[in-house]
Amino acid sequence: MIIVTHDPLIAAQAERIIEIHDGKIVHNPPAQEKKREQGVDAAVVNTVPGWRQFASSFREALSMAWLAMAANKMRTLLTMLGIIIGIASVVSIVVVGDAAKQMVLADIRAMGTNTIDIHPGKDFGDDNPQYRQALKYDDLVAIQKQPWVNSATPSVSKSLRLRYGNIDIAVNANGVSGDYFNVYGMSFREGNTFNAVQQQDRAQVVVLDANTRRQLFPNKANVVGEVVLVGNMPVIVIGVAEEKPSMYGNSNLLQVWLPYSTMSDRIMGQSWLNSITVRVKDGVDSDQAEQQLTRLLTLRHGKKDFFTWNMDSVLKTAEKTTYTLQLFLTLVAVISLVVGGIGVMNIMLVSVTERTREIGIRMAVG
Repeated sequence: MIIVTHDPLIAAQAERIIEIHDGKIVHNPPAQEKKREQGVDAAVVNTVPGWRQFASSFREALSMAWLAMAANKMRTLLTMLGIIIGIASVVSIVVVGDAAKQMVLADIRAMGTNTIDIHPGKDFGDDNPQYRQALKYDDLVAIQKQPWVNSATPSVSKSLRLRYGNIDIAVNANGVSGDYFNVYGMSFREGNTFNAVQQQDRAQVVVLDANTRRQLFPNKANVVGEVVLVGNMPVIVIGVAEEKPSMYGNSNLLQVWLPYSTMSDRIMGQSWLNSITVRVKDGVDSDQAEQQLTRLLTLRHGKKDFFTWNMDSVLKTAEKTTYTLQLFLTLVAVISLVVGGIGVMNIMLVSVTERTREIGIRMAVG
């Protein structure tokens, strides 16, 4: 307890007397130990465990802080608001950035992971006639025999009319193998893909995508077994491929798939392939697989009349780009937190400056 008095008799009752004159401390002797009372050692009486002293000091400091906050509610609110906004901005930007990154990568993976596309020519848009027939069915067989290949599918495609009853729509018809859907990780809503026998026999069967099914059969519960016209050729529907949603929404393209032998011989009348897609086994480095593919086909053709497109390279590039963007957004959030912290420091400095005299007196009296 601290008592301020002008009476020397009252001051004489205290254990420690500090004399102040004109606002300055003129006499500040050290505290005297209590005399022994009733035969009990004062050192024993005054001995208090260290943790209790710390707890007492902590409670006192907490109480003083609470009283100061309660006395200045608006200042306390503004201080808390600066910290809350700063921390919330950092957390929200990190979370949103990571979510956007995962959505972009998931959309790329939906196009087929661990896949390498092989196209004739030097690059996309190369219409040179000497490269048009670069890829043959024998190339596909040679690729499928490689130990690091999970599956491979050819592709020949053409825009055709698809008719059912009085419905006539334009579709992108793709001639592929039964492994196509495994390569791109696609599942089936109805039916199944074509088998090796159907491919060998150039069977007149077709797999529809979900958009095409909705256009042709809006009110049918099951369309497997229905007959439609692809171009002028009647084919039987044997399956409906499931849609693959992505961050860009579902594709509005109308796609149908036929056995590549049917597409090449019955519809297009060509013996070469437009492209080959290879799915690499899990655990195999896609860059090394791409190099081996290039070496294999170059040796078979005697020259490099094709180019490859590695989806893993696209995925790695996207990962690097999204990581850089996420880092930039985090930096912006950290800057906002620092600005909020500077505002808090300013308020704290004002608070300390206002109470300099009070702090000095409290330090002086212990």
